[in-house]
Amino acid sequence: MKKNPFKITNNNGFNELMAHRVHEILLVASPYDAFILEEEGGLTEQIMTEYIGMNFNYAPRVTRSSTATSTMKYLSENKFDLVIVMLRIEDTDPISLGSAIKKLYPKMPVILLAFDETEVKQINQIISPSSINRVFIWSGDASVFPAIIKYVEDRKNAEKDIIKGNVRAIILIEDSPRMYSILLPLIYREIVSLTKKSNEKNF
Repeated sequence: MKKNPFKITNNNGFNELMAHRVHEILLVASPYDAFILEEEGGLTEQIMTEYIGMNFNYAPRVTRSSTATSTMKYLSENKFDLVIVMLRIEDTDPISLGSAIKKLYPKMPVILLAFDETEVKQINQIISPSSINRVFIWSGDASVFPAIIKYVEDRKNAEKDIIKGNVRAIILIEDSPRMYSILLPLIYREIVSLTKKSNEKNF
């Protein structure tokens, strides 16, 4: 009799799910852009609030950098799980920085965060996985940060979790950064809400 490859046979299988977590984030932004993010409610506080609201039991730590030089120094001295780059960097452009990061750390997720979709139109033709993995749009809603984090985690965990834990997948087909920056937070919140209700029914 063949074993079901999708069935978890013990708790060890369940514990192996979501093996990759984002704990350390390097945010590369000009002092002005960093000020805007903080001015709209406090970036770290917003991430903590969103994570608590979405019932996650951990929240990542954000380290800030304003130049390519300091970014590469941070990466050489510390372990980061995700780099978020904004458009205005003091000593380079985000594509060049992303490429430099990818050359030294090929598996490092690099996300470009812009304030408006029109900002990325002029460089959209030269954005590629060799520099930037995905573009997200910040519209003042803090939920985009948990969405970025969960997107990165899910991309790395999905294949293993689906095979080992029979985890179901939702596929979103959308190529507009503005639209998926709005839709992904909504989807994640709905999944967390449904999961929480389901768990409450089981008690």
